[in-house]
Amino acid sequence: MGIKHLVSAGIAVLLAVSATAAPAFAQESVQADTDNQTQRLALARQIIDTSYPEDVRFDLFNDVGQQMNAQAMEAVRTTLFSDAQPGAIEVFEAWQKEVVQEEEAVLRRHIAAIMEAWTQAYASEFTAAELRDILAFVQTPSGLRFMNSQQDVLQNPVFVSANQAYHNDIMTITRDRMPDLNKAFADLGDGQSSSK
Repeated sequence: MGIKHLVSAGIAVLLAVSATAAPAFAQESVQADTDNQTQRLALARQIIDTSYPEDVRFDLFNDVGQQMNAQAMEAVRTTLFSDAQPGAIEVFEAWQKEVVQEEEAVLRRHIAAIMEAWTQAYASEFTAAELRDILAFVQTPSGLRFMNSQQDVLQNPVFVSANQAYHNDIMTITRDRMPDLNKAFADLGDGQSSSK
């Protein structure tokens, strides 16, 4: 057998080996990715379950929402209704109370899907090693307290003051820019009327 035949035979053997090894390597790679994703999902689920136990999830999220809503309502009272006619604030507050009750029902319907999506997002965003570190942290008393203290943080006077100033400024901008929006809607209506 000459050199040419040896090289050809060697190339044929390499191609045959690589042809059988490539699918096997690809299958191992897919399996490793699946196993890694499964592991990350399991770790992420443990983080969510530890940080936000199922029996208190609704209350935790609802309380945070109510605190944020209270700060927004204060901004509305002091900016948008600062010169409103008598009774306007009371009408708005009654309306808002009904809306909040409806929002609570919506949260109850969506909380399971939100938590599952959160789990999947954690599994997608963090490596298994990072998720193990996070899980170890939230399993400590300090970690669990950190995760569950959002309502306390939102009610902290320093945070409330800074956040209230932010809401007030946003509401002031909204109030001041409302004539521009009303004009744009009027112009839109005028444009549609003249095109008919």
